Amino acid sequence: MIKLFHSSVLSIFLLFSTSAFGAWPKSDADFSRLPPYCKARSSGDKSQLYQTWKKRLGSNFIHYHHYCAGLHSINLANSSISKDEADKFRNEALKQIEYVLTHGKPDSLLMPKILYDRGQILERLGNNAEAMQAYQKGITLNPRLAPLYAALSDLLMKQNNKEEAIAILKKGLHYKPDSKSLKKRMEKLNKHN
Repeated sequence: MIKLFHSSVLSIFLLFSTSAFGAWPKSDADFSRLPPYCKARSSGDKSQLYQTWKKRLGSNFIHYHHYCAGLHSINLANSSISKDEADKFRNEALKQIEYVLTHGKPDSLLMPKILYDRGQILERLGNNAEAMQAYQKGITLNPRLAPLYAALSDLLMKQNNKEEAIAILKKGLHYKPDSKSLKKRMEKLNKHN
């Protein structure tokens, strides 16, 4: 009876461990699919690697293990077999990214990229209104980040809002006139006029 109880408790723990504690990168293979600062963040604050990246990325670096867990969860979602499993990992990624957004300073270097990733997850989960807000907030924080404009224009096109999509691309090209991805989207939209 005790053995059965322990087995049941262990099964429940394993079932909920991903959502309770996040899908944290652990292996070299996990870290190889993440930005280099993720491995640095996991190396402990006494390591030189940690200190180097903390200096580069600022005070929010203390929270970036949550962002790295979110990115790892996105990787797991992208390699999931079922939609349910993928959505579970996307929701976990969203929780980890929300942690950084609520605990970090909004003017940090990575915040626009974090908002871009949040928008991508929300889109995949079907929450286009919040995705749009994430992209717009990211643009406000860094108007020179072309992927935010690209994602926002793509989302507007999915909603058959070509006029606004073109306006967003024009704004993006104002700040990033050499962006190939924005130019390509603009050419495609202009062809269909």
